[in-house]
Amino acid sequence: TARLHLAAAASTDAPASAASKLTRPSVRGQVADLFAEAIEKVFPGQGVSPIIASTANAKFGDYQCNNSMQLFAQMKGQQDAPYKNP
Repeated sequence: TARLHLAAAASTDAPASAASKLTRPSVRGQVADLFAEAIEKVFPGQGVSPIIASTANAKFGDYQCNNSMQLFAQMKGQQDAPYKNP
């Protein structure tokens, strides 16, 4: 599962990996760190913190990031917006 992969990655000493940049000890915190990095890469300079929630249905995993509508609202109407809909 993703939880085990994140925990294993966080415990390795691979200096160039994203897991080595994780600063929070909890799995939820690590997920938030990874989403923060991804959001910053795709939407640089927007200053958006990831909204991490537990999923309602276990078949969809343990956590989800609920920023798509917020990001779309910020980018809507901009000429250089990378996406036209959420």
